[in-house]
Amino acid sequence: MSKSRNTWVRDTLEGRSTPRRPTLAVLGWVGIGVCGLVALGYGMLAGGPGGFLLGALFAILPVPLLVFAVLSLDRIEPEPTRNLVLAFAWGAAVSVVFALLFQIGFGLVVPGEIYGATIAAPISEELAKGLIIFLILHVKKTELDGPTDGLVYAGMVGLGFAMSENIVYYGSALADGAGSLVATFVMRGIFSPLAHPLFTAATGVALGFAALKRDAAMRWLLPIGGVILAMILHALWNGSTQIGYGIGLILYYLLIMLPILVACILIAFFDRRRVLRQIATHLPAYAPSGIFSPDEVALLSTMKARRKMRHLMRDYQQAATELAMLDDHAARGTAGPEYGPRREALVRILMLAKQAFPGNQGIARNLAEIEGTLPPPPLSANRRPPQPVQPRPGMPPPHPPGPPPVAGPGQRPHPGAAMTGRPGGYPQQGGPGAYPPPGGMRPQPPQPPPGMPVPPPSGPPPGGAGPRPPMPPPA
Repeated sequence: MSKSRNTWVRDTLEGRSTPRRPTLAVLGWVGIGVCGLVALGYGMLAGGPGGFLLGALFAILPVPLLVFAVLSLDRIEPEPTRNLVLAFAWGAAVSVVFALLFQIGFGLVVPGEIYGATIAAPISEELAKGLIIFLILHVKKTELDGPTDGLVYAGMVGLGFAMSENIVYYGSALADGAGSLVATFVMRGIFSPLAHPLFTAATGVALGFAALKRDAAMRWLLPIGGVILAMILHALWNGSTQIGYGIGLILYYLLIMLPILVACILIAFFDRRRVLRQIATHLPAYAPSGIFSPDEVALLSTMKARRKMRHLMRDYQQAATELAMLDDHAARGTAGPEYGPRREALVRILMLAKQAFPGNQGIARNLAEIEGTLPPPPLSANRRPPQPVQPRPGMPPPHPPGPPPVAGPGQRPHPGAAMTGRPGGYPQQGGPGAYPPPGGMRPQPPQPPPGMPVPPPSGPPPGGAGPRPPMPPPA
């Protein structure tokens, strides 16, 4: 697939129907980068270089697992990677700077740490985190298809914000000793790593439901209600830390946070069923065009069938690759005696996988039906014809082999000797492999050297004449 075609496919799947604006995108990422540098500088000032580095290590440690948990909510229609990265970066950089500036200004007007924790922090942080989801809803209308998408974006922006905030908290705790750092990590990194994602989930779910509404008023009222609910949840969490030496925090965790987590999982579950119903409702209309068959629609509209098809395709691809590698070993002479049984097993896996694909039920169901059509094992690349021996430097080349020796009287001919009497034999000899006649073969006269006259034949002259008279003695 060419690069342009691959780009077109990716743009279509990710909802980019208009040409990209690289200048605007670059400016946006530059702004996020500047905010990120400001957030890093604040973390350095709060905990010092050592506290910043150790705090960053503790803060980043659980992030990959938490991101995986958030993304697992939306397996049917995953969100574009670029949007997910944008949401995480927004939470880690832009939201932190916005909340920091807001809280500094609020502290100048309304002094008191309790007011900052229960009023300024929830308002500024939830407004900043929810803004990116609101922008996605109204700028990329096709990217937010329901409450699950809102949950995913809320989770990503919340994880980014929590990571940056934890760097500051862990760095500051290190200044009070290693025990304080461990206690802070257990509290924020183990017991409440999803606190910020769950607060912002109220905004994300509300925006997701708003995306399904046609009424313009509901598309605005639902997000406003979601942001207010997120602020209330956040304020109660911060306020509970000031009650009863941790008792209020435990009660909040059991009575509010865990139910919110269960509610988010249930929302994602029922929203997944809604998407599957949409597949079963809308895709059969494409059957007459041949894009989908009824069997394919049935496979796409249930989670069990979709998982089965993914596993079969994974097995099919792996078996095909293993078969190609096995034949390559055979071509190089390294397959060994297990080549035959292993190839048979791989072919069986390929057949079973293809039989499960829609429209392939008519293919062979056992190996015996296709045994005669399988290609032979590849010849080893090491099996080359013998090469002639090259003479050493300065030595004459070897002479080509001469004709096979001729059998004498009473001898059986050499197995490779050619005889006359059959096509291709030598003169006055029997055919190949023939036995000599009784009395043996007539010996052939010796041939003179090149350039010498041929001597007269001995014996009686032709025509049956008698013996020649004896020669007179020399005088």
